[in-house]
Amino acid sequence: MTIKEVAVSSHAITQSQEIHATFKRGLVCLESAGENQSLLGQALLSFHGALEDYFRFFLSNNLALPAETREVVHDRGKTQGRDLVILAQKCNLINANDKNIILSMNKQRQEIAHGKACALHKKEIVYYATFIRSIIGYAEPIVCDSVGSPSRSSMAPRRSTSGQATRDRSSKSGYPLAIGIAAVVLIVMVVGVVFMFIQPVNRNTLPSLVTITSTMKPDCVIKGNISASTGSKQYHLPGMENYNATVIDPEKGERWFCTEEEAVAQGWKRAPR
Repeated sequence: MTIKEVAVSSHAITQSQEIHATFKRGLVCLESAGENQSLLGQALLSFHGALEDYFRFFLSNNLALPAETREVVHDRGKTQGRDLVILAQKCNLINANDKNIILSMNKQRQEIAHGKACALHKKEIVYYATFIRSIIGYAEPIVCDSVGSPSRSSMAPRRSTSGQATRDRSSKSGYPLAIGIAAVVLIVMVVGVVFMFIQPVNRNTLPSLVTITSTMKPDCVIKGNISASTGSKQYHLPGMENYNATVIDPEKGERWFCTEEEAVAQGWKRAPR
């Protein structure tokens, strides 16, 4: 294995550990939540965050995608969750039904991120967590209260048959799984190079950069958020506590800013955290 391959493998292992740590935080909230809306909301945010990080990692290392698309996908401040899900389906990480399930739950996540209470029951979040577990390859089983049957038939835990080389493992250790992810990354890179030489990428089958960047400015990472409950306008800087959980929806009047001065001039105030 070359030095470059070792570096890629090491990065893949670290990324896998971070994704699984985020997922584990969601499980901790879920196991103690009962029907506490706040804890259920935190669990859903953690599960969805782990899934987005999984998509972001694999898409940004997919050499079959244009370099500019991979660069945009890699940047957290420039890509919304919906764009990642659509591109993941285009690249066969998930299938169309998986995409619909994730986008449906993403709407719930957006409402929670905007300050609304979680409207889901615990059993719905348990089934969604099981669904995400099968995608990201989380090795340990989910142990929660008995939840009966899900209220949505489409939420039943299942696996997509395409592009799922890193799904459920029988091992109880996350380390073998991480090695598997590293191997998949190397395979994707090799296949991507071969694919690029055999035939050009059909850009019509991929989201254009206009689609991916329609809700952001390339060099402007300050998030201008409008509270759904009070209507107050607050901006979040990278590194602030609520920055990653804040979702920008231009249809609601929210926007990105390049500088704090610009945000203040437009009527936004700095968020407390």
